Amino acid sequence: MGYCDIQPPVQRLEIKEAFEQLSNKEKCYAHYMRQAAFHGSRIIMRQVSPESESIFNLVLELWKACEGNWPSLAVKADVNEEALSEFLDYAATAMENLGNYKGYGDQKFIPRISEQELEKLCATTQDALELLSRVQPFIFAESPKALGYPAQGGMSNYYPESPDLSREEIRAIQDAIGSKISPRNTRLQKIRTDSGVTYHLFVASAVEHPAKPDLQDLVLPDGSKVIVKYGDHADALSRMCASLAKAKDFAASEKQENYLSKLISFYQTGDIDTHKEASKDWLADETPCVETWSGFLEPGRDPSGIRCEFEALVAVQDKKWSAAFDQLSSRAEKFILQLPWSGLGPDKAELGPFENESIIKPNFVALNLLCYCASNVWTGLTAPGYPDIKANFGRKNLTFSNRVAANNSSAQEHRFLNQNDIEVFEANKSLCFFLQLALHELIGHGCGKLFQESESGSFNFDRHHMPKNPFTDKPIESWYGPGETPETAFGGIATAYIECLAEGIGLYLMSADGVLSTLAPDTTSDIDDVVYCGYLSIACMGLRSLLSYDPGMKKWGQVHDQARFGLLKCFLNAGHGFATIQHNIEEPESLKVVISREKIATVDVPQGSNLLESLTLVDETALQWRASVEATKGPRTLFMHSNTRLEGDSVSLVEYPETREGLIQSWVERQ
Repeated sequence: MGYCDIQPPVQRLEIKEAFEQLSNKEKCYAHYMRQAAFHGSRIIMRQVSPESESIFNLVLELWKACEGNWPSLAVKADVNEEALSEFLDYAATAMENLGNYKGYGDQKFIPRISEQELEKLCATTQDALELLSRVQPFIFAESPKALGYPAQGGMSNYYPESPDLSREEIRAIQDAIGSKISPRNTRLQKIRTDSGVTYHLFVASAVEHPAKPDLQDLVLPDGSKVIVKYGDHADALSRMCASLAKAKDFAASEKQENYLSKLISFYQTGDIDTHKEASKDWLADETPCVETWSGFLEPGRDPSGIRCEFEALVAVQDKKWSAAFDQLSSRAEKFILQLPWSGLGPDKAELGPFENESIIKPNFVALNLLCYCASNVWTGLTAPGYPDIKANFGRKNLTFSNRVAANNSSAQEHRFLNQNDIEVFEANKSLCFFLQLALHELIGHGCGKLFQESESGSFNFDRHHMPKNPFTDKPIESWYGPGETPETAFGGIATAYIECLAEGIGLYLMSADGVLSTLAPDTTSDIDDVVYCGYLSIACMGLRSLLSYDPGMKKWGQVHDQARFGLLKCFLNAGHGFATIQHNIEEPESLKVVISREKIATVDVPQGSNLLESLTLVDETALQWRASVEATKGPRTLFMHSNTRLEGDSVSLVEYPETREGLIQSWVERQ
């Protein structure tokens, strides 16, 4: 928990040049898909905390009261300029994060404006005053400090009004449900009455009848009932379906029409199998000018690691970057063969048992985001998140060029570097990040095989010649059961493992033969400098990641940060002077990372026998680093999307000033 940043910088994701290259039909398609995406914003708020949506509505009411003329509202409320600025800090941050917990880090933030001054602002309109009366205690409460299990003092509206719902109960219910209902688009509530305990499993759908009529409520071994209720988020999903239906009129192909039809069916019924079918049509539509993707996608914010946050994006293709990524995609198998567990056989051309028998060429596209309705604007993603679909139908690797460009404008890593490293870092950071992102998404999230038993009792590996565990040289002894996934098997830590693997593979392959010539054939950069920059970058991000660690709850708030800190610890544990941290606890600015660049290619980094928990354990020394990172951090950038406006038969782009006021207005005009 912490106070809201003071005057956080606002950065618009530039899209105008790419958007203007679209035909009018494509612009209309993008318009309705953008509209559908943002209808999902309230789903995200409801997944975060009970008060998030009301906070959002409160900001809308105050904007309406002054029509965006905030100084006039301050005068009317007799509030000074400083208090108004503190309110705008909070309002813009809450809107960008779609809740009062950070989209990146999951920690609560509270406003710097006093309760009395906020009351004066809200007293200017009865609707705002009524909203404030509902949420004021929750806005200013210091706890729950972070997202987490409610029974352990955390906040999670995946488990609404269920403060005593334990992780053991959550797991028991999931085990009982099995593969009957996917937990991805659900919430779970515990209700205690005189007659005992009942659980309500809410399924997100526009309609209130079951997607599978034969599905029955469940009775647990202890006699308590699990009642399945459809229609969660029905209002938002109904509006979304209406916009998707309009977008269908402007679809570029039959594949897009099929995708949208199944996507609408999914949002209506809540049946995850329908979303999986939609993803097949989405994958078949390989390189559309306007790319879209939406659903309940990532489980990182659910403490159980099984329920997924809603996300939706609309983007326009970046042809220059996409051409480079297509080259990497075409050579993916060559680079996978260079990984330590692959490249078997006398000619080192066999993928080995830990990879799928054949590599389906992944679809790797660079895009400029028109909108990304999510609690955090990522630089890229790999989808769909269904292992069976990826194994049999492939995947798309999406990188967002305008978000990457915004990332490269930041100099947050400078504070952890010695002066002699800053010059090398600045000269190579853009290319380094480009390579790391491409390898992370394409190879890191694309390689590897999940050993699985199917519902019919068949296996995707040879039971008579079991693959050998590379750490023990003995046959593997466990695999995923029918319907089981990494998330259901390992819970919340699964995503951190996956991100650690992808980040590590990206770093490992950065110096692989042919990577630089494939992705940046015209560069004059020295690959050794680029690789050194990559190690510096991961180490610096590992230090910065400590901001998402909650010392009180001893919990990581962000899986990417947990993964990066694990890699930093791996560097430090390598020995031989490979990596060190310089730090005088009396001087926060003294915190520096030092990498011995001549040992990058030769150091014998320990094999992965240490579990992720040990690598990401934050000891007293790391807590001292965290204090210095906290003391020297700057405000986190808020990202702003443009809107679109339909006028007659044509669609135009609407941009806003890169200010807190501009960001708030962009959200007001989406409602």
